[in-house]
This record gives sequence, structure tokens and C-alpha cells, in this order.
Amino acid sequence: MHRVITKFRDRHGQVIIEKGPWHPSRDEAERWAEILRDRGYQVDVESHGAGAGASDHDLAQALSSMA
Repeated sequence: MHRVITKFRDRHGQVIIEKGPWHPSRDEAERWAEILRDRGYQVDVESHGAGAGASDHDLAQALSSMA
């Protein structure tokens, strides 16, 4: 599972971090990241999955955010 983490500053200069929905493939997350980069956002792609030590709760949360 992969998702895009977006960072930007609000009008007060505070850094805002938004975590997007989980995507099943890294390619899909990278496509979204590229769209956001083109619009001037600072983005990272976060990877998470059962193979990376995720708990059952984390996996259930990731899957529910995809719905």
C-alpha cells in the first residue's frame, strides 16, 4: 500500500501535512504525487504493508480509506 503525503504552508506560515488515501500500487501513488508536484506542492510517497510490519488495525484502516 502506498499513499501521497503532501506538505504546504498555510497563510500563517504553519506547515500543514496531509496524508492521502492508500493506493494498491506505487505507480498509482507516484502518478498522484507527480500531479501535486506540478502544482507546486512538496510531496513524498509513503509505503506501508503487512510485509513492512503493519498491524491488522493499520491494514484495516488503509483498506477502509480506499473505499
